[in-house]
Amino acid sequence: MKEVTMQIRDDVPVPPAKSYSKGSKYGFHSMEVGQSIEVTSGDPNLVYRQLSTVSAYWGRKLGWKFSVRRTNNGVGVWRVE
Repeated sequence: MKEVTMQIRDDVPVPPAKSYSKGSKYGFHSMEVGQSIEVTSGDPNLVYRQLSTVSAYWGRKLGWKFSVRRTNNGVGVWRVE
């Protein structure tokens, strides 16, 4: 097993936190109630799981509600509240 080397230091500042101010690549942060997006590329099952996870995250973060549904062309997300 490889030996771990470490030392305690007093003079190192904490790096700044990463900023995610750009929002989601899908644009959840800028959607109005009644608006939707549709993703028509990729494996629909994978896209559905990804959009469900991401919409739940942004819903909690912004206090909004989204609905994810399979469509004839892919997967859609609607802002419902």
